[in-house]
Amino acid sequence: MKKQYLAKRLFALILAVSVCAAAIPVPVRAEETTASQETDVSEETTASQETDVSEETAASEEETGQQDAFTLSEEQQDDPMPEMENDSPSAEVQTQEQAESAVVEVNGNQIKKSELVQKIEEATSLKINQPLEGPTVRLVGNGAEERIATKGVPHTENLSLKSGQYEVQFSTNFFDTKWEVKAILEMKVFYQVNFNVTGAPEGGVLVDGAESSTAKVYENQSLTFQTKAVSGYEVTVKNGEEVITPDENGNYTITPSANQEVSVIYQVKEAEGSKVTVEATENGKVTINGKEASEVIVPVGGQIVIEATPGNGYAVTAIAVNGEAKTPAFEERKGKVTLNAEEGQDYTVSVTFKKAQIAGKDDPTVSFYKGQKKEITLQKIFDAVVDGTNSVPDTLSLQDVTIQYKAGLTDLTWKEIDYIPGALEVTFHEFGEKATEGKPASEKVRIQYGGNEQYPGSKITKDITVTWEDSRPETLIEVRQDASMIYSSEDAEVKERLYQALQPVVKNSETGEIIETTAEDFTYQYEKMTVGTKSVTLTYKGNDAYKGSTVTANVLVEKADSYAIVNSQNITYGETFEPVFSSSPLDANVIGIIAGADSSMGGYLSLEASSITLNDLAGTEIPVIGTTSLQKFITDMYGDEFKIRQLTDVIQKIANLIPEGGNLGEILDGINQAITIIDQVAPGILDTKVVLGKTPEKAGIYTAIGITANANYKTSVNVGILTVSPKTTNLKLKFCQELPENGKIKYTEAKEFQFGAQLYDEEKPVESNLQMLYTGVKWNGQPVVSSEPILEPGTYIESACVLNGDYAVAPISRKYLVEREETVLKFEQRKLTATYDGKEHPLKAVIYGEDGKPIEGVEPTVIYTNIKTGLDVTTQAPVDAGNYMATAFFAGNEQYKPSKITAENLFGTVKIKRVEYAEVQICDLTTTYGDLTELTPVYGETYVVTDERIPEKDRDGILKELHCTDSTHPAGTHEIAGTLRDGLNGNYKHIEVLPGTHTVKPYEVTIWPSAVSKYEGEEDPELTWNCEATLPNGETLASLGDIILTRESGEEAGTYDIFLSDESKINANYQVTLINGEDKFEIKPGHKTIILNFVDESGNPVLSTDIKVESDTTYFHTSLIQDKVPSSWELKDVGDIAIAEDNTATVVLREKAHTKDVTVNYVTEDGENVGTESVTVEKDYDYIETSWLKEVPEYYEIVEPGKVTIGEDNTAEVVVRKTMKNVIVNFVDESGNPVLSTDIKVESDATYFHTSLIQDKIPSGWELKDVGDVAIVGNTATVVLREKAHTKDVTVNYVTEDGENVGTESVTVEKDYDYIETSWLKEVPEYYEIVEPGKVTIGEDNTAEVVVRKTMKNVIVNFVDESGNPVLSTDIKVESDATYFHTSLIQDKIPSGWELKDVGDVAIVGNTATVVLREKAHTKDVTVNYVTEDGENVGTESVTVEKDYDYIETSWLKEVPEYYEIVEPGKVTIGEDNTAEVVVRKTMKNVIVNFVDESGNPVLSTDIKVESDATYFHTSLIQDKIPSGWELKDVGDVAIVGNTATVVLREKAHTKDVTVNYVTEDGENVGTESVTVEKDYDYIETSWLKEVPEYYEIVEPGKVTIGEDNTAEVVVRKTMKNVIVNFVDESGNLVFSTDIEVESDATYFHTSLIQDKIPSGWELKEVGDIAIAEDNTATVVLRASKKPEEPNKPEEPDKPEKPEKPNKPENPDKPSDSDRPSESEKPSDSHKVPMTGDQSPVGMAALGLLASMGLLISRKRK
Repeated sequence: MKKQYLAKRLFALILAVSVCAAAIPVPVRAEETTASQETDVSEETTASQETDVSEETAASEEETGQQDAFTLSEEQQDDPMPEMENDSPSAEVQTQEQAESAVVEVNGNQIKKSELVQKIEEATSLKINQPLEGPTVRLVGNGAEERIATKGVPHTENLSLKSGQYEVQFSTNFFDTKWEVKAILEMKVFYQVNFNVTGAPEGGVLVDGAESSTAKVYENQSLTFQTKAVSGYEVTVKNGEEVITPDENGNYTITPSANQEVSVIYQVKEAEGSKVTVEATENGKVTINGKEASEVIVPVGGQIVIEATPGNGYAVTAIAVNGEAKTPAFEERKGKVTLNAEEGQDYTVSVTFKKAQIAGKDDPTVSFYKGQKKEITLQKIFDAVVDGTNSVPDTLSLQDVTIQYKAGLTDLTWKEIDYIPGALEVTFHEFGEKATEGKPASEKVRIQYGGNEQYPGSKITKDITVTWEDSRPETLIEVRQDASMIYSSEDAEVKERLYQALQPVVKNSETGEIIETTAEDFTYQYEKMTVGTKSVTLTYKGNDAYKGSTVTANVLVEKADSYAIVNSQNITYGETFEPVFSSSPLDANVIGIIAGADSSMGGYLSLEASSITLNDLAGTEIPVIGTTSLQKFITDMYGDEFKIRQLTDVIQKIANLIPEGGNLGEILDGINQAITIIDQVAPGILDTKVVLGKTPEKAGIYTAIGITANANYKTSVNVGILTVSPKTTNLKLKFCQELPENGKIKYTEAKEFQFGAQLYDEEKPVESNLQMLYTGVKWNGQPVVSSEPILEPGTYIESACVLNGDYAVAPISRKYLVEREETVLKFEQRKLTATYDGKEHPLKAVIYGEDGKPIEGVEPTVIYTNIKTGLDVTTQAPVDAGNYMATAFFAGNEQYKPSKITAENLFGTVKIKRVEYAEVQICDLTTTYGDLTELTPVYGETYVVTDERIPEKDRDGILKELHCTDSTHPAGTHEIAGTLRDGLNGNYKHIEVLPGTHTVKPYEVTIWPSAVSKYEGEEDPELTWNCEATLPNGETLASLGDIILTRESGEEAGTYDIFLSDESKINANYQVTLINGEDKFEIKPGHKTIILNFVDESGNPVLSTDIKVESDTTYFHTSLIQDKVPSSWELKDVGDIAIAEDNTATVVLREKAHTKDVTVNYVTEDGENVGTESVTVEKDYDYIETSWLKEVPEYYEIVEPGKVTIGEDNTAEVVVRKTMKNVIVNFVDESGNPVLSTDIKVESDATYFHTSLIQDKIPSGWELKDVGDVAIVGNTATVVLREKAHTKDVTVNYVTEDGENVGTESVTVEKDYDYIETSWLKEVPEYYEIVEPGKVTIGEDNTAEVVVRKTMKNVIVNFVDESGNPVLSTDIKVESDATYFHTSLIQDKIPSGWELKDVGDVAIVGNTATVVLREKAHTKDVTVNYVTEDGENVGTESVTVEKDYDYIETSWLKEVPEYYEIVEPGKVTIGEDNTAEVVVRKTMKNVIVNFVDESGNPVLSTDIKVESDATYFHTSLIQDKIPSGWELKDVGDVAIVGNTATVVLREKAHTKDVTVNYVTEDGENVGTESVTVEKDYDYIETSWLKEVPEYYEIVEPGKVTIGEDNTAEVVVRKTMKNVIVNFVDESGNLVFSTDIEVESDATYFHTSLIQDKIPSGWELKEVGDIAIAEDNTATVVLRASKKPEEPNKPEEPDKPEKPEKPNKPENPDKPSDSDRPSESEKPSDSHKVPMTGDQSPVGMAALGLLASMGLLISRKRK
């Protein structure tokens, strides 16, 4: 039964794995693993674990499935990071007080953002364009909000603008959520209007009366202009195609909306001029007075200027007027004729254009001999080659031209006829040297004409014959022009195939007679004949009758067929496979891939490519590294981390190494086909590390795939099966240790027992997939199943079997019993007596084992019972006084049996006696009068002390019962007596209470005198005082007693101090102190009384009163009498009133009817109201003057004196600020000796200040003794200093968890402190909190870094429907300074069936927010895929939008992947499948690089930029930052730790600097670079070079030799780019598109490059240079081609004789049986071996999978 059960479980396992594997989607790339794939793999892993698959398999699958998982932490879900490139519409914006104002003018509504940045920088002092160091900037205004620069890099896209005001805002934080207005721009959009005046030289346009050819018009404004009147002409004005009509005054008006051109056309009135007619011309154009037209009217007497301009390559050869030839003047090939128009005379103009050329004669022959004069030779060449009659110009002579011959092999070797090659010019020859007597030779000559003002330059290149006497007829070789052959690696076969392909025919050159030849009559010259078009030089050897001849032809070498051979095999574990892969032909090479699941259920993937070199793969020679094996090349690239998907990258890299470019596309297709097969037959295995150069060893079934890999052969793919069967013979499974015969072991023995089993192969232990199973019942009846040995007491079965391993053997089982031990329990001491001390007094019981020793770690249970009461049965040992009985027992556990009950453990006794005597001492107490009103009860350590005989636990209880008799007392000394009730605590016989002393100090009160004054000669007024103190016990100031003040003696004018007198009459409970400040007794100079007469506006008396003024006063201000004005009257005028000689003054009043009362509110700059005042002003006044105000609040002053506007409610708001006072700060040392005095400013009502205010005033060498508040007494303060020896200043940097510095603070600590406490910090930035409060380490530079994070607050979100009815309330967390949040934060809180009515920011009002929902009907969900610029998917997000939206805005996205930013923020199109693709790129971070020497001493610090998630960088990044005289100690990767990195340097002694010169293949130097290498290096690697010139690439990467002068020369060539050429007709309609390759920095190309791409029936409209647009496109205009005349049909040549049929080549060596495919492997019509592009051959692989299942099932059944 058990075997059947195991077999069923294994069969279920196989089916589960098969189903899960089939369900896994096939990934396109390793990087594109999706969330669904991760789920599938995770489920597969779980299933594998549940079915006893090994942990190794589960871990492997889990790693495969989860390597690209992307999750957000809870913090990130609650508060995702704001986007870097996204400006939230409600981001916080602050206006800088000093924001600049400027005017910026923009031509047109469209401007590039980079151009706008430049204009802003020119108009303001702002600096924006500073890449990576500058600000992030946006433009806000007129409904627009556009980012124009990011981190100092201006954007390049266009921006639409309107006229109006805009703000230039700089981002002020890392996340671009806070902005500051730096400038206010007045944007003025204008349009340029150009006037194109034609027809009359005297014509023109008048703007504002002045002649102008252009005008600037601002947006929404009109332009008015006039045209100049020209006699004999009429004017037509056009705005575009629209004709404009002038008004009655001749004014034209336009309102432009873009840059535009206005045409002003002057036309001669036909009746008043001569008609000039131009006959039709070709290959040039003719203008009359600058106008290109068939007819032109010229006014009589006017000039007729005829100008003829030839087309490219043409010349003007004749100009005739009315049939009469004219002699034109020429300049730059243009011909000009000028004459005057005569009355009644019309003119006809004809112009002749001819193609400029040097016409050549056919078959030129030149006689030549050694030593012939140069002039004679040149003349002979000229006469033989140039056809003067048909040349243009037809007057050419030898003196007009230069003649050269081709001395070498290339077009760079044209030389003068008398040139003599140098000794090193081995490929050069002298003119004519190849010709000898009787043997003519061919020379290529070039004749060039430089041109003149009339004719363009031209040239002709001709092959000429230099003759010597040679009687043999010349021969020529004709070959097939479309020759092609199949590739072969055998040289003899190549030559045979070339002969067959070219089919050469040799003819007599003169007669055309065919000369009979054989294959042996020819020789061949070629480089390696690999696939592609190859140049072959075929030479006819010649014979006695004919001269030899040579022809060069192109031969297309096509790929040969190949077959991949896979040798399917079946072996038993322990055996090895014979060679698995081979090919036919042998040099086709095979890349072998083996994939499958081995016996451990893990994936297996291997690659065999050890015998294939890079040259083999490329099919040609790769310089330097071509002989490297493909397998070593992979190891060098990837080490042991190679994945099979990377094989395509390897092949592509090899293709890039092939000279002249290589195409390994078919091989790539074959590899991709193999990868598809692997993924289909073994899903999930592609991410397994690849084993190189090995075949499987473990039992399993594997799919073997062979791919032929030689670029000269068609790629073939073949599949086979390899099986390794488990070994079944000579095996034995044994338990590791034998049990006793009865199968019983003790618990302690079980711990040391060696459970488990071992498999033996021929008596030798072997590794196997051994599985152990333990089942049974524990001692407590609990059933248990485990894969680990069960050691607890109980009865169990131990089973061992080998599963899915390399061996197949029958399982074994046995039964074992773990027994518990006997125990004995005893009291160590059965009786215990003690005195009460508040502690437990237990009896110790011990358990002994069978060996008689105490058992450690096992404790018995002891129960205590109060003998007197029989109650309080507990396991807690006795504490209180009394007699107790103890009983012990042990119930047993999993290791030990229960102890037997005996007399030794049944009873024990504990006696605890009471304390005889103890004391409670009431402590002395000092208070201030009124502090303490009740002393009963008084308890605790502050007031009462108890002796050690009273345990701590009893003290609170006793002291709570302590009652003191002392209460409120006057100042003085009093006894505190206390009592305790008897029997308070049964643990004590008596507790004595000892009294204490209560000292009451007087309550201190400060008073100050009122300001008092009198005039000289008057009696002293009463001296009064002021006090703001609150007295204790509800007492009033009267309780202070009699406070009598007196003053300093004297009666002269001046001030006198006031002081206390007779302090004995003051209440003894109070200590009164008088402070003499600024308020003193003042005696004023003598005064006089003024009679004040109030009269009405008619002079009638209203009231008389009097006032006192100083005796010398001649006027007073009306403010002095404001309180004397009678009711219902008011002052007619406010100001100064003159005093008459009789000491009277008259003041005019009026009835209150013309004025109004204004309430003046005094408010601070923070908006706080600190006082009010009422002012009366004229009724029609809309302002008050601050000089009228008399009640400005004390300690305040007006910020901006002057006029203040009165509001509609007759109130005015006056802004005030605190006045300041000067405080003298006296620094003293710790002994009170003065050190220094200084002063500071504080608010005028301040009574103290903090020491932080005087930190910068502390004298050098001193420091504060104490930090904190300092009292101000009478405008002075004393601060104690100590010499600076004990402390140091620490700079604290507050940084966020992302590393952003958000604030600093300075803290002073003891000198030897290596830490600070966060509790000492007082300037934590607002809205932030410390992440980990406590100690923070101080760095060596006395800085400390404290990590902070934004504080959070709770916001209640109320969801309501569109009618405002509540739907649901919830809450979210946001940053504490947030005033809004985005709806993306609440997406997961929306109730089912509802959706957001609006998406965007939601305002927070008083920590609540309201969000409107609607029922789900109007929206759709869009899946946003974040992809890199290389196409890698790095994240997804879901966004809900309106149903009819075809786009999303990137500002709506909240889950941009960490370390990424959006490349182009803005609109993104939604696809038909409701997905959108957003392109992102890596963000960057700054890394501080600390250079140190080899001893660790600092040398220099600098910084670099790296990707934000980088954990290391390569030393090549910092090469240009190394200080002079130093060099890197090691080259390679440098770790980044906390955004810093340390790099070790050494002094420059072991290295040398090599100057690298970049030169082209023509020898031009295009750049240099310096590289540092070890001193003994004689080469550099091109991979070390970092400054290859732009638009260039290295021709041969690899090692470059260093010269003796420490220079190295690296050959480079221009890189190329693809240009799309759009051919259009003359109307601009597209005819055809194609592409061409040009140099990567080219901005134009010549039409000669596209001559062969022009479609049939068309021709170029113009020949010359074509501009390349920024998007790498070019437009070329074509016109329909004229059908050429039918040329004379040449006579049909004699049909050549059919060449003899060549001999059939011998069969190549047949492959041996081992090389030859078996019948099953040979391709057939029904099942051919697949080539690249065929359907994936998964049949055999699927068969392999079924076979593996069958094998496993069969093995389990056995």
